[in-house]
Parts: sequence; C-alpha cells; structure tokens
Amino acid sequence: MKKRQFKQSIDRFFLRVKELAVQFFADPPEKVFLKLALPFGLLFLFLSPPFQAPDEQVHFFRVFQIKQFDLRGERVYPFGAGAPLPSNFNQAAIDLVQQPAAGAEISKYDVGRAAQYLFQLPDAHDRALTNFPNTVVYSPVPYMVHLIGAFISDNVMHLGIIPIIYFMRLVGFFVWLLVIYFLIRFIPYGKWVLVTIGLIPTTIYQATTINADTFTTLITFSFITLVLYLYANRSRLLGRDYVALLSTATLLNLAKPGYIIVTAISLILVSKIDGGKLKRILTVLVGLFIAAIPFVIWMYLVKDLSAQIPLQLKPGANVDVAGQIANIIHSPTDLLYAYFISIFSNYGSGILIGIVGSFGWIDYPLPFWMIAIGVFLIIFSLVYASKDEIKLRMNKVRDRLWIFVVFIASVLFLMLVLYLTWTPVGFRRVDGFQGRYLIPLIPLLIPVLQTRLFAFSIGDALRAKIIITGTVILLLFSILFLLMRFWIGG
Repeated sequence: MKKRQFKQSIDRFFLRVKELAVQFFADPPEKVFLKLALPFGLLFLFLSPPFQAPDEQVHFFRVFQIKQFDLRGERVYPFGAGAPLPSNFNQAAIDLVQQPAAGAEISKYDVGRAAQYLFQLPDAHDRALTNFPNTVVYSPVPYMVHLIGAFISDNVMHLGIIPIIYFMRLVGFFVWLLVIYFLIRFIPYGKWVLVTIGLIPTTIYQATTINADTFTTLITFSFITLVLYLYANRSRLLGRDYVALLSTATLLNLAKPGYIIVTAISLILVSKIDGGKLKRILTVLVGLFIAAIPFVIWMYLVKDLSAQIPLQLKPGANVDVAGQIANIIHSPTDLLYAYFISIFSNYGSGILIGIVGSFGWIDYPLPFWMIAIGVFLIIFSLVYASKDEIKLRMNKVRDRLWIFVVFIASVLFLMLVLYLTWTPVGFRRVDGFQGRYLIPLIPLLIPVLQTRLFAFSIGDALRAKIIITGTVILLLFSILFLLMRFWIGG
C-alpha cells in the first residue's frame, strides 16, 4: 500500500513538472527571460566575490566619488588621476581583488582576507587620494543606477563595505532585469534575440557586478529598440518621438563614446519626417549633433585627466594617442593589419569567448563546447524569423544595408578607440578589445538577418524550446564553473 502511494506521489510530481515545463515553453519571450534571468542572476551575483569582475573596484571608486558630488576628479601624481575617497578603500581593494598574476595558478577566493570588510564602514572622516585613471574620466551617466544603491546602502542603511558592494549590485541587477523585460515587450520583432543575449553568461555576469557596461548595454539596446519600433509603427514621427530619440542618443553618447556611431541608424527614419528630403536628412543630422554636444563638453572638462596617462604595457612601448595617430598616418597598413589579426587570428577567438563567458578577471573562460552553444544560440535567434516577424520586417534593402554598415563601422570604431587609447604605438594588434564590447551591438543585426531568406519553418514552439534549453544548459554549467573558479577545490 505504502509502495503504491509512494509511486503515485512520484508520478504526480513528474506529471506536475511536465505540466510546468509545457507551460514554461509556451510563455511569451519576456516572461521566459524574467523567469530565467531572476534566479540565475541572483546566483551569479552572490557567487561572484566582491571585486572579482574586471575593474569592479575602480568602478566602485568612481561611484563613490560621484556620490560625494565630485564629478570631475583630480591629478593624483604625474601619470595618475582619481579623487579623495575613504582611506580604507585602498586597502579594501588590495584585499578583495585577489587577481591572479599573469601565468600564475588560479587560487580560490580567500574569505578570511575579505571577512574584515563585512562590518567595516567606509571611513567618512579620513580620506586619501585614490588612483583610478581608467574610470575617473567616465561621465556620471553610466553609474546612475549603482549610485542609487551606494547612497541607500551607505547614507541610509550604514552598511559595511562588502554589504554595500552587494547592495549596489542588487540595485543594478534589478534595474537591468526590468529594462530588458520591457524592451523585449516593446521591440517589434527579434524578441528572442534580446532573450538570448540577455541570458548568455557574459551579459548576466556584467549585470550582476559594478561596472559601466550594464547601463551602456541597456541604453544601446533601448536606442536600437526605439528606432526599430518607430520604423515599424509610425507613418510620421511625433514630438514625443523626437524627445525620446534625442534623450536616448544623448545618454548613449555620454555612457560610452565608443558606441556613438550606433546613433546613425536613426537615419533610416528620414522617410517618417515631414518636409523635403534635404530637410528630413538635416533634421536627423542636427539631432545627432545636439546629442553629441554633452559628450564633447564632458571630454573637454576631463581632457587634462586622460591625456597624460601613458600605459606601460610593454617595456619601451607606451600608449600615446598623438603618437599612434602619427603612426597611422605614416603607415595606415599597420592599422589594417591590426584589425585583421585581432578579428581572424587566435586572438580573435578570444572575442567569441568574451561574448559568451569568461569569469573572474577574464581568467576563467568557459570550455569550447559551451562557447559553441552560446554562439549557435545567438546566430540561431538572429536568423530565425516567424511568419509574423517577417510581416513586420524591414522591407527596404537600402535601410537594412545601412544598418549593417553602421554595425561594421561601430565595431571598427570601437577597435580604433582601443588602438589609440590602449595599444602601444606601432603594435600590430588591438590591445584591450574584448568580446563583451560587442554585446550591445548584436541587436543591430536583427533587421539585417531576419529576412525571408532565413525564415525557417520549424515552428515558433520549437524555436522557444531550442533557445530555452540551450540557455538553461549554459547557465547551469556556468554556475558550476563559478563555484569551481572561486569556491570549490584547492
């Protein structure tokens, strides 16, 4: 009798699991994203130790500098820049970062070194000049969300340094979660593309740590989504459309100037503007010019902080913007060769790893088979289009071609910025170019690739199953690899 009851209980359990699975696969894309991103994001957030993401500590410094109403910063020493911050921040960064040296064996996180900062408050009465030249020149815009978390956790809740870090992460993560959710609902087609990109390990890893990339990704996605929405749903642009476009473009330019070319996709909206063709084109160009003005002003304000910070990446080879520009003029083939090597060589394979997932200080990449799954899911979500999506797609070849040109130009411009500001003069590769920088640009390919040519007839339900199953596999194993990187073993 008891055996029969036990068997019936087991059968009911598996039946319920099956019902939930069927319901889950039938959910709209935005709900699928929310149901997966929320639990996995929280696991990512708490399993990643403080300051164990790339440059998290200097982004933390920048947020606290802004919280002090110090937006610009100052020279720390001849080749450094930063601001006065609580004196215990420097030591906290030393103890919490625990970044493995190049070529050294990766060790697990030393909880003992970190435990002292659980209850240690930021020293508000004793400040010391703190050096963080790579983030002090960033505008306050990409830190707005984390700034809210810092103010509440420090000024209102009076938490210790480590709880402050986690609270800032939480605020940033929940804002990212909600914005992506509404963008998936808002975008006219390519919803599963945003779901896929939002669920790949790198994106969630960024969203659950303190950085400038989380906001940059959100605002870039928002601008692309807005343009696609207006293109698909407006016969002419309204006043509020202009305000939304100008505001989003301005925030994008201030968040990360390397993505400034993305705003050029708004030129496909020219046909939606009243007036002659020349007037319409000038309207968009004037809007883009106005959106770029705050960025130009900001760069002028911080020019003395960034221009004199050479990076000694190799003995005798300093980073020098003016010197690199002169080298490009003298030998433009060096730049072309650097582009080629950085994209198509073994170095370029690291770009794919950066897109899908690498934990810690980019020192613990996911294995090849996981990278392959991630790349497949992104490509699959991009090229598959349902019958309904085909009806909404961009029909004008000219407009699709223009967006593709903007995508290529944005990639090349990002690499150029890094070649000028991060790569030693004359190097024949682009140093510092990582796959994660391409994530905000991927939605640009939605109108390019979702055409009748790639419209598969496998059915929407099967598409959902493939994407959901693939992302769940990626995320489950990513949790395992996070545990292995920081917590399990010797």
